[in-house]
This record gives sequence, structure tokens and C-alpha cells, in this order.
Amino acid sequence: MPTVYRGPDMEKPGEISTSTAAALLGVSYEMVRRLVRSGHIGLHRRGWTTVPAAVHGYARFLREDAERAEANASAVRQHRANAKTVGAANDRRRAGLISSAEAVDLVTSISRIATAQIEKLAAPKGLPASTAAAIRQERKAAAADVEAARDLAISTLRGGSL
Repeated sequence: MPTVYRGPDMEKPGEISTSTAAALLGVSYEMVRRLVRSGHIGLHRRGWTTVPAAVHGYARFLREDAERAEANASAVRQHRANAKTVGAANDRRRAGLISSAEAVDLVTSISRIATAQIEKLAAPKGLPASTAAAIRQERKAAAADVEAARDLAISTLRGGSL
């Protein structure tokens, strides 16, 4: 026996309630409400749709959801490939680096050599005493500058700040 229309809360011919659509599609009522809000399922009037609208709308949602999932999976694959490339580049860079202990030893050796060279410098003979004294002072200041630069470099290499 066909359904007889009996007011605004009753089915009109060809319409089903959104709760019936949820049961038909095998989803929750809240899911049907989300599909209606997103425009996937159209309503004829508040709380009422048709079987074709519900089925087609849900099928469209599932297709779009699958496309989004594939796009996300593709983005994840791309991200992982990029991370692998960056990691390999970092590994190659690290392979060319020396340890901080080796760097400290190198800085210490260079500063020793530089200080020794500065200390070897002598004022030419025959200069006035005041000029010779000024040259000695400059040598001491230069050697102190080299030692200060060494200390700063070692501190930085050991994790200190500039």
C-alpha cells in the first residue's frame, strides 16, 4: 500500500527522511547531516531527501574522500623521499667534517705557530730605543690577540657562544 502524505512530518512520494537515508547508506545520522552540510546530499525540505540524492551524494563523497586519501599518501611519499635526499646530503657533509677535538687541536697548533712567528720578529737594528720599545709592545699585543682569538675559537667549538 502506497504511503499517504499526512502533513509536514510525513514522507511525500519519492522522499525519505535523513534518518532513513542513514540506515539505507549504513552510516550514522550525524554522517548524513555532515554530507548534507557539505552539499553532497541535497534536501527537498528540512530532514527529507530522495534515495537517488542520498546514494549519489554518498558515492560522490566516497570518491572525493578516496582522491583526498591518495593525494595525502602521495604527499607523504614525496615528503619521505625529500627527507631521504636531505638525510643523504647531510651524511655526505658530515663525512667531510672533523671532530671538535680535532678542530681544537688544529686551532691550538695554528695559534702556537702564529705566536712563535710573532715572537721571532725583531726590530731592525739601529732604530731609536722608543721605536724598538713600541715594536716590542705591538708584538706582545699581536700575540695576545692571537691567544684571545684561539680562546674564542676553542670556546665556540666546545659549544660556547660568541
